[in-house]
Amino acid sequence: MRNRAKKPSTTIVMPNVGRPGSGKPAKMAEKLTFEKFSGSKLKQEEYLKWLELGATLAGAAKKVGCSRLLIREYCKVNEDFFQKAEEARMRGFHHMTRDVEQSLYKSAKAGNMIAILTWLYNREPSVWRDMRSLTLKSVDDVIKLLPPGLAKALRPFLAGDVRGN
Repeated sequence: MRNRAKKPSTTIVMPNVGRPGSGKPAKMAEKLTFEKFSGSKLKQEEYLKWLELGATLAGAAKKVGCSRLLIREYCKVNEDFFQKAEEARMRGFHHMTRDVEQSLYKSAKAGNMIAILTWLYNREPSVWRDMRSLTLKSVDDVIKLLPPGLAKALRPFLAGDVRGN
């Protein structure tokens, strides 16, 4: 027996449209309509709060019971709400970034070598860098990478003057 993958469901909720030819009135959708969302400051504030907590646009919309498309349409007619949503998204983004930084730091403190290198590469890139991606264009570039005493001893050899002058 062949295992068939199911196609993703693409259900669109249309609140006042019945099934064609059924002769029955449409059931009201449980999702928020544009009018209900635009008239509910509580739902709008809840949506903004979810964005601040780091939810995606679609995720925050789902949490308040509507679609991302409804939110997008509402933002088109309400510039103030659009601005608030963008500010909330940015605060959410910074909130998530802080969480990742803290997790990376804890992981580095626990001895995770990848976390340690990532932390150092990003915190002090002028001191810590991945040597595999380093491009050396001259002898001076090589000498800068060596400890001072070794650089002084090897400078004549690296410069091609083996007599030590």
